[in-house]
Amino acid sequence: MHPLSVAGRTADDLNRMVVDGISEAVSVIRGALPLICEPVAADGIGQAIDLLDETVRQVRSGGADLITSGSRHRR
Repeated sequence: MHPLSVAGRTADDLNRMVVDGISEAVSVIRGALPLICEPVAADGIGQAIDLLDETVRQVRSGGADLITSGSRHRR
């Protein structure tokens, strides 16, 4: 097996684990959000959730871009 393919798969697995972990954390925080009585705190947590969601979108988009550009370079 080629070392770069192993490294690529390892990077993919790590990427997936990180994105899954962030997504799971966001779900837990969203579930707890209604229990927060202080509006300012709830707003701040809501903003943090939005930032995490955007980070996940960027990571997924960046991964797709890398896959696409990698397939173009192999032609």
